[in-house]
Amino acid sequence: MNTSRPKNLICEIKFGSHLYGTATEASDEDYLGIFLPTLEEILLGRIPKTANSSPKDDSRKNEAGELDATYYSLHHFLRLATQGQTGAIDMLFAPETMVYKSPEYGWVWDRIVENRSSLVSKQMNAFVGYARGQAAKYSLKGDRLNALRTAIRSMSVHEDDVPFKMTVDAVKFSQAIQDERRNPQGIMEYQIGGKWFGESTSIGNVRASIQNSIKRYGNRANAAASAEGHDWKALSHAVRVSKELIELLTYGRINFPLADAPLLLDIKQGRVPMERVQEILDSDLAFVEVQAAQSHLPEKVDNKWWDAFLVEIVSEHLSNEIVRVMK
Repeated sequence: MNTSRPKNLICEIKFGSHLYGTATEASDEDYLGIFLPTLEEILLGRIPKTANSSPKDDSRKNEAGELDATYYSLHHFLRLATQGQTGAIDMLFAPETMVYKSPEYGWVWDRIVENRSSLVSKQMNAFVGYARGQAAKYSLKGDRLNALRTAIRSMSVHEDDVPFKMTVDAVKFSQAIQDERRNPQGIMEYQIGGKWFGESTSIGNVRASIQNSIKRYGNRANAAASAEGHDWKALSHAVRVSKELIELLTYGRINFPLADAPLLLDIKQGRVPMERVQEILDSDLAFVEVQAAQSHLPEKVDNKWWDAFLVEIVSEHLSNEIVRVMK
């Protein structure tokens, strides 16, 4: 477990591939946790959403064995859970062997778990959105990265001081141009990598900007670009979430490690054809539509009940903190 936890820790949960049952030797260690805000944060109205503990910066992925921990304030966690956000719902069903509860505030997690069934409803739109989004997110990034690289090659036949308009048609063919417009001065402008360039801009400037855009793409987008635009890890997460949603709508809970862990690991390692992955996603999401209509789950989460729960917990916490300060 992590030795750099926030103050007033409630619990910490081993997350990610270790929870799902898809860990490999290359897997890092991911943790999600919950904490109570301090007396000062509450009284000053500065309750943070999250706190992080990670040995890396955002420029690289964790290496095998490295620890990456994110902690949610109780307020933010309950907001995520009542919205049906995937990470929060997964935390609710983590087995006890994956959960560390603090001696002082672990009872808060016990209370949440006792009532977790009331956080599951038919309106699990976040799961559906995540499944669809992950299926497209990094594949799209891989496609864009390939387009930018093709655009660079298409301009290589011209010197740096040549106007960009001389190679616009070639860049359009590479699909790197996202949009075009005519500015108030009547000059055509083209959007590439999120930036706009006038037709009179030198190719050297356009090329330098595109190269900077390419550098900003992360390792996963680069992997997707070299794998015909597919990010197998993102696709495995999309299938995972669709399987979890089916289990939630059918049984009202999720069992970890996941029964479909072998399939998810095969997808993650690129051993399942893209066509088959798409078939699984299409079939699962179609089943979800039918199952949601037939499910005995409540239509929506009772937010007022959880608001009252939060008030009760924080009031008790505040009372204890004030007593501590007065002493």
